[in-house]
Amino acid sequence: MISLEDWRMDTAVGIAGLIAYAFLAAVWLRFAVGRLPVGVARIVAMSPLIAVNCIIPFMFDSSYLEQSWAFGSAALHVATAFVIMWLQNCKMLAFSLNRGFLADIDTWSFWKFAAVLALPIMPKIKNKEDENLGAKLEEEVDPRAERCSKLTDVLKYLGQLYFKLGMLLLFAYIIARKDPSTPWREPLYSYGLMYLLGVGFDGAQLIALAIFDIETIDSFNHPYLAQDLTDLWGKRWNIMTAATLKPISYDIILEGRFVRPNIKEERKNRAEWVRAVATVFIFLLSGAFHIVFFWYAMHEWAWEWFLFFFIFGPLMIVERVIKTAMAPFFKKRKEDGAASLPGIISFPLRAIITNVFTLAIAGLLFCPPIHRSNIQYSAESFHYALLGRFISDR
Repeated sequence: MISLEDWRMDTAVGIAGLIAYAFLAAVWLRFAVGRLPVGVARIVAMSPLIAVNCIIPFMFDSSYLEQSWAFGSAALHVATAFVIMWLQNCKMLAFSLNRGFLADIDTWSFWKFAAVLALPIMPKIKNKEDENLGAKLEEEVDPRAERCSKLTDVLKYLGQLYFKLGMLLLFAYIIARKDPSTPWREPLYSYGLMYLLGVGFDGAQLIALAIFDIETIDSFNHPYLAQDLTDLWGKRWNIMTAATLKPISYDIILEGRFVRPNIKEERKNRAEWVRAVATVFIFLLSGAFHIVFFWYAMHEWAWEWFLFFFIFGPLMIVERVIKTAMAPFFKKRKEDGAASLPGIISFPLRAIITNVFTLAIAGLLFCPPIHRSNIQYSAESFHYALLGRFISDR
């Protein structure tokens, strides 16, 4: 069998190779694919990139070899499966249909275009009117104030990064020391995952702002404060990934066409059943990408993850129907002056109900594959890689 030393790529060399590939992919996408008509022609032209993106994670995968894989290679293996195989392919597919982030920033510089393609970020995109207004006011802005504002944002992301890294270390320490059967397993895994993704996303946002001057939107917006399932999945949890999937699923069904026209049109009010189908489909697509990602990372099909996301599509539809049906009742109670719970009570109560309900389903479907993947050893390895020692006894 081929030894690990013959195949394992040094982490620094691997990152340098990924940067070079990201540059070449952006050149091809911007100057070759971007000149073709939207639709089939673009999809055919970028299909080699999609194939290469699906292969790249295996370049850092040494799990089939005799020795255990190094932490650096393992981290790159998982990161490339998520950022390149998943996110970058979705961005490119959306671009071929004149949708998504890349289609919306076609007037930006090449370097910003390349950064949005390569990094797991969600850029703030102004409409044409805002851009024209910004151009008129640009001369009136004090350069020192602008630099100060950018420095403030950089320090904010840096602070968030260190805070989330500290929380991630804390969660990894607890997971490494706790019995996997603990009843607190679901919150530990769920919010540990939030901080793990948060470290990567905040690092990418920091690079985007400091180097490329790209303003971005935070991917996590305090999900523990979610007031209902729509609020949780639509506005608070992993917003960037949802926004990457939305152009190639939800928007296509809602608009009833694959290719978005260049002329901006008013979105028509679609029937509720169309919105319901679009909601279910985006959760199905998310579930499919999750199980493929888990297979890339762990070489195991986590079918529970597919069921986890599939369930939330119908649940959000039921929630919407109930809220619509109950709206006249609550409106009448308000008009009649009936007493209601004050916001200081109702807000945290709804947040608790939403989180407990979501975590209960996560305990049944989302957490078992994580538990089977020997998360305790992964948590110990994470501490060892960052702190230079194992926290708990081997």
